[in-house]
Amino acid sequence: EFEVSVEITSVGANTQRIDLRVLQKTGWPARRVAFRVRYYMQLDKGFTEKDYEITVSSGAGTVTAMYKQGPMIFFEISWTEVDAPYPALSSTNSASVSIIVSLASSTWDRSADYSSRGGDACPVISISGELLHGELPSITDAVEPTAKPTPETTAKPTPEPTAMPTPEPTAKPTPEPTA
Repeated sequence: EFEVSVEITSVGANTQRIDLRVLQKTGWPARRVAFRVRYYMQLDKGFTEKDYEITVSSGAGTVTAMYKQGPMIFFEISWTEVDAPYPALSSTNSASVSIIVSLASSTWDRSADYSSRGGDACPVISISGELLHGELPSITDAVEPTAKPTPETTAKPTPEPTAMPTPEPTAKPTPEPTA
């Protein structure tokens, strides 16, 4: 009933553009349903899911932030029943979205990215939590990254507060009446 195609259309040292197209081919009766697509990637060594930035460059659908699942990371694109593809007309039976994924610094190693392998490893589609298309990655599909060393911090002593002297009140002379 659903088919997804993925194309990596441009690649830079720390970015890649991913074009996803979802085709809905439900039979009779044609129906519009909310669904989600997950795109999985290998977590590069020394980085966290927060180091990756996702930007939608065109298309419909709502894109989440990166999530971590073992040594893999993924983002989801979801369509509501209102904006989902509707198979009644050929002009409305698909949804496309172009996404740019960026890694803050360094060079990105895409050799182990799960969803770009093709076949059943392509992005997975689910409706109400039920897997419709693709295969979820297992932990053995990824290589455990090595953690980025955390710099040690040295505690700095807090200076003791010093008391400020309170000024003594001075008496003001009372003016003498003039006659």
